[in-house]
Amino acid sequence: MPDQWMVIVTGPRLIEELRRFPDDTSSFYDAASDLFELDTSFGPDLKEDPFHVALLRGQLTRNLGNMFPNMMNEMKQTFDDLLPVHGDGWIRTPLLVPVIQKLVARVSNYAFVGYPMCRHDKYLELAIKHSDHIAWTRKLLIMFPRPLKYLVARFARRTRNNVLEGQKILLPLIQERIRIVKNNDKDNAPQDVLQYITEAALSKNKGIEGISRSIFATNWAAIHTSSSTFVYALLDLAAHPDYASEMREEVERVIGEEGWTKDAMTKLWKVDSFMRESLRLNGMSAVSMFRKTRKPVVFSNGVRIPAGTILVAAARDTHMDEEYYPDPHTFDPWRSYRKRVNSEREVEGELYSSYSPTHLHFGLGKHAWYDPHVNYLRKILSRK
Repeated sequence: MPDQWMVIVTGPRLIEELRRFPDDTSSFYDAASDLFELDTSFGPDLKEDPFHVALLRGQLTRNLGNMFPNMMNEMKQTFDDLLPVHGDGWIRTPLLVPVIQKLVARVSNYAFVGYPMCRHDKYLELAIKHSDHIAWTRKLLIMFPRPLKYLVARFARRTRNNVLEGQKILLPLIQERIRIVKNNDKDNAPQDVLQYITEAALSKNKGIEGISRSIFATNWAAIHTSSSTFVYALLDLAAHPDYASEMREEVERVIGEEGWTKDAMTKLWKVDSFMRESLRLNGMSAVSMFRKTRKPVVFSNGVRIPAGTILVAAARDTHMDEEYYPDPHTFDPWRSYRKRVNSEREVEGELYSSYSPTHLHFGLGKHAWYDPHVNYLRKILSRK
């Protein structure tokens, strides 16, 4: 990195040790703040108290099963609006990435802010641009030493302007959610991320701007990563169309028996395996598991890392290591499927969204993230 050193941790044993370091020794949020300039993009509150993260892992995860049928309906409508199928099933789209970004943004925001805000074109445009502007701000600020970053950031206001403009769109909705919380009107309280964030924000004396920042931070974490992995999977499917029929057969069989339910998604083993292999070869980054040391740490091999150092795990090298992935440069979509069929004990470790020292795309440990948008590929494969 142009503005600081980064230490890369390799090998499952040392990567597991990195996972075990407690937060007061190596901090994910300190590393994310440095790497993505969160202070300048969102303000210092997000680093000091990222309360929305616990809400996503807790309340959203617990309620996802209840949301799932309505989210699948919204996904179907979004596909029909953005990728309509006519005649022989072939469609022409001028630019795949923007279409997929809007698809991911719209369906994700059904869970984030509910209907009809999830279909608000200007709001979705701001949410999508926000990720690009964070990357642009980061590229600009890495050219300056730390003392000058805040000065330069005063003139690089794209990300903050996104939040402020989005706040104007969300204001009536946020005010309604605040009214629900203050009146303890539980019967009319929607089960979505905005409601969870509003309840938590008011308990912490955070206002409308804090709620808006948290919603845009949630979008930032969801849209760019999920749309990229989905695009890679579609490109791999286009490059290897022979596998589509097997996955379509699996989807139609499972969905025909159980419908579009959250439990049914776990039974689509071939689709899951295809997505995992695409992810292995097209990972978002060469590294993952970002941490910044708050105290000196010592690994079992004797290497001592001073405080203030960025630590990362070597994701791409691990995913291309033939010790863990035989013939690693070959796209083998049933790689994980075969392991799951041959040994039930390995099922959890071979899931698309699983975490292990040899599958690092989502990170490892309590700060690992999960991409639920594998369901987009499952949905598109079932279309006729």
